[in-house]
Amino acid sequence: IVGAHNGTIIGSTMEGTSPLVGGGHSETFTGGGYIQVPYSSALNTPQFTVEMWARVDGGTGTVQSPFTNRSGSDTTAPLGMTLYADNLNRWDVYTGCSCAPGAWTTTYPSTSDVVTSTVYHVATTYDGTHETLYVNGVQVAQSTTGYLPNTTSPLYIGAGTGTGGVISF
Repeated sequence: IVGAHNGTIIGSTMEGTSPLVGGGHSETFTGGGYIQVPYSSALNTPQFTVEMWARVDGGTGTVQSPFTNRSGSDTTAPLGMTLYADNLNRWDVYTGCSCAPGAWTTTYPSTSDVVTSTVYHVATTYDGTHETLYVNGVQVAQSTTGYLPNTTSPLYIGAGTGTGGVISF
């Protein structure tokens, strides 16, 4: 996370042993652990880039989110974005828009590419017009869409949120 936007570890995680470029460390999420970063408008801008190294261990055929920054509900317009390994085993980005209540704009490749126990570098950008998804440095999808940032909710690393609460990655 950029700046002084520190998160709180919730549940069980394990600090990585390899130092990261620029300082810091990695986290391995075990037993339902995740990191929660308090809401900040500085982390919810009209344009964004999110990138991470992610490995899906199990849960093939289910929706898993290593990064979630969203608010809204099934009865209001969704806000923010979520990066998923979706139920069809592909990386997918959901972005909030001024569309129907509970509806999201999705950007995903047409092929399955998530293999369990494989590390991926996943990145997504929104430039004000285009949502672009990259996997291992290769652009795999792009869509033209509107985007409305999250306005109230915390950011989650290693977990997703939905109408039923927090769901661990």
